[in-house]
This record gives sequence, structure tokens and C-alpha cells, in this order.
Amino acid sequence: MNLYRRRILAALLLMLPGRAAFALSATPLHTPNRNWTPEPFLLSCGPGPSMSTVRDYATATLLTNGKVLIAGGYNGSTFLSSTDIYNPATNTFSKGPTMSAVRLLPTATLLLSGKVLIAGGQSSGGVTSSTDIYDPATNSFKKGPNMGVARRAATATLLPAGKVLVAGGNTIGTDIYDPATDSFSKGPSTTTARLYGTATLLPNGKVLIAGGRNGNTYLSGSDIYDPAGNSFSKGPDMNTRRELQNATLVNGQVLITGGFNGAAVLSSEVYDPASNNFSNVRAMSTARSWATATLLTNGLVLVVGGTDNGKSFFSSAELFDSSTDNWGKNVGISTARAAATATLLKNGRVLIAGGTDGNSVFSNSDLCRP
Repeated sequence: MNLYRRRILAALLLMLPGRAAFALSATPLHTPNRNWTPEPFLLSCGPGPSMSTVRDYATATLLTNGKVLIAGGYNGSTFLSSTDIYNPATNTFSKGPTMSAVRLLPTATLLLSGKVLIAGGQSSGGVTSSTDIYDPATNSFKKGPNMGVARRAATATLLPAGKVLVAGGNTIGTDIYDPATDSFSKGPSTTTARLYGTATLLPNGKVLIAGGRNGNTYLSGSDIYDPAGNSFSKGPDMNTRRELQNATLVNGQVLITGGFNGAAVLSSEVYDPASNNFSNVRAMSTARSWATATLLTNGLVLVVGGTDNGKSFFSSAELFDSSTDNWGKNVGISTARAAATATLLKNGRVLIAGGTDGNSVFSNSDLCRP
């Protein structure tokens, strides 16, 4: 079954209708121009180790000790409570502890303490408000407090003061986690409910939440959270409606790439907090959703994998250089995959793990370095 058909099935299961300084200027990037030649940026990718189980739609968190915690997801037939831990020193995965609940499309946030808050997702009894907290010191989970609202496909953002803003998941309500009291409090409401949006912490401490889907409507709108007033305000509209896009903070601006709005999206755009506006930049060479996007240590943004509308899946990689407003297409990874995880390691490499090609779910990984 391809990803498009699996996504329809998942929609029924989920009761849905029908993530180094970069030389990006403080002004909007160049006007889009299709008359350009992709630059031959160099990227080396090769097969990595395999996880203990196949999984897609999981979370991946870089721990303070340099290891990576991969949690939850889906193995093609059941939702998962299992975890895997990648150790870059040995280039191996080991089986991690088990969460208190199975979780598809939860959020995962590294706290200032080094612990990881995993919240919500689709569980065995439906969408859940439950949470788990992973402690790398003991390599164990403890059950965390419940959110006020059950949610999946939401966003979670670590705020400068150490609290976590959890938003979206098909509701306008938000929850704010305070690790000092290990509790959630009700946060302010967004201007619209959204699934599959993105959330990005801006240098000024505010949070940009953009795109996603509300019912059968793909969204171009955004919300901006201000922790100083604990309030949301309506942000500017993107130029293209999209869900399942990637948002990457690049030298103070937010690069939005790809996504889905009935078809995979080719375009890219940038949000500039100084002007509070979105502007188009050059598009990728391949329209893709469910891809990964990672800011590399050399300042380029690596976009890998994804799918168009579930018919084609990609192993190709593209690199964006804001100093030239150019995309470079690369050979890519060993396996065509969507709904994978991508994590920038402390050694500068990118670990890409799991995912699906619409027929199979993967346990294998790729390692890329510029």
C-alpha cells in the first residue's frame, strides 16, 4: 500500500477529515527565478546501522551526551512504545527503554535539564494527552503529567525560560509545560486549529507557528506566540498553502520548504521577523512532502527524501545556500524514504533513520556529511 493510501487509512484511524550560523541577510532573499543552474554542492552519504525495529512517523532527539533517542512511530501494522538509542562513538543502535504508551506522531522536546519530554500522539485508545519523560542519566522513562488537551501531529517548542509550548493537534488550545513543577498549565489559544504545522523559536524569543491543515483546508496562515505576554497574535500569510512542510531557522530567518496541499509543494519561502513577512525564494528541483530538513555546520540546509503524493518516493538530497539563493542537487541516500527522522550529530554528520517507501517501513539509516 503506498503512502497516499496509507495516509487515508491513518486518517480514518486518527479520526481526521477527508523539524552553525548561516550567511543569510536580514533582508528578503532573491526573487524566484527558474532560469538557474543548480550548484554542485558536495555531500557524502552512506548506509548507517539499523534500529532494533522498523519505524516511521517517529521522533528523534539529540541528547546532551551526543546520543540520539528515537521514539515511537509505526511499524506498518501497530503503533510503537519502543525506542532506539544511537551512539555515534560506536556507530550503533541499541534498544532503549519503553514508553508508558504507544505513540504515533507525538512531540519530543529536549529540556534544559537534558531530559526529553514526549507528549501526545495517537495511542491505542485514541489520541492521548499523556506524556513520558526520558532521563538519559538512568536511561529510563517515567510517566509525566497529562496535557489539558489530547493532541497528535502537534508542535512543541522549548522556550528560553525552559518551559515548553505545545500547540496544534487539531485544536486552538495550547498547553505549557513547566519542568520546575513537572506540570502543565493552560496556554493561550491560537487563531486557528491546525494539524501538521511547524513551530520555530525565533531569536527574539517568540515562536512562529505556520501552515498545516484545518479540516479539509490547507493553511497559509501563521500565529506568533509572545512569551512575555503569554499571548498569540495573527501572523502573516505564507505565499503558498501547505502542511507537512519543513521549517529551518537560518541566521534569524525561517526557511519553509516543500509540503503538501493536495499535491506535493515545490516552492520555498522565508519568514523575516524584522519585516514580519514571508517572501518567496528559489524552489527546490523536486516537489516533496514528509521530507527532512537539517541546518548543517557549514551553513547549508540539507533536504532529504520525501514523497510527491504517495506515488513516488525519493532518495535524492538537495542543499540550499542562502548566500547565492541556490539549490544544489546531490546523489542522496541509499534508500528512498519519507516520514523518516533526521538529526544533526555533534560530529557534524546527519543521521537519517527509518521511514517508508509506501510499501515497506525501514529500520535502516543513512549518515551524511558535507
